[in-house]
Amino acid sequence: MERKDLSCYILNDMKKSDVVVIIPAFNESAYIAKVLQAVRKTGFSFLVVDDGSTDETAKIAKRHCDHGLVHRVNIGKGLSSMDIFFRDYK
Repeated sequence: MERKDLSCYILNDMKKSDVVVIIPAFNESAYIAKVLQAVRKTGFSFLVVDDGSTDETAKIAKRHCDHGLVHRVNIGKGLSSMDIFFRDYK
């Protein structure tokens, strides 16, 4: 089986409850509400990682989602997205 066929099979076999969309954000207060509204309409679970924003990004995101993480300083999109996997949520 070709890799393309395998990836299509895996994606077709997944349920929306198997996926969590991670949205890294840095100073996105002008756009974050519309982005989160659009993601909510897809039916996927999602969380926002605010990467040390100095604007109202975290406050706006908190109004639109149940889960998120706020960094005090900007550590970059890559690290902030991965950081969520190293947290112990209970």
